[in-house]
Amino acid sequence: MTGPGEGKIPLKAAVYLAYGGPRRPLPCAVYLHVKGYSLARVTHVDVEAEELNRVLVPGESCYAT
Repeated sequence: MTGPGEGKIPLKAAVYLAYGGPRRPLPCAVYLHVKGYSLARVTHVDVEAEELNRVLVPGESCYAT
C-alpha cells in the first residue's frame, strides 16, 4: 500500500469481499492512479487495504471484476 500520491485521485467507493460465503464490507482506500504519475504505466484503480496483503503479496498485481 502506498497511500495518496501525485497522480492518485481519491475516490469514494464501497468495496466488498466475497469468498466462500456472504460478502462483507472491506474498509479500504480507493484511488484512480493516472498513467505517467507515481510509476503508473497505465491508468488504473488502486484498492488499498491491509487485509488484501494476505490475498496478494505487496508488489503483485491482478485484474479483477
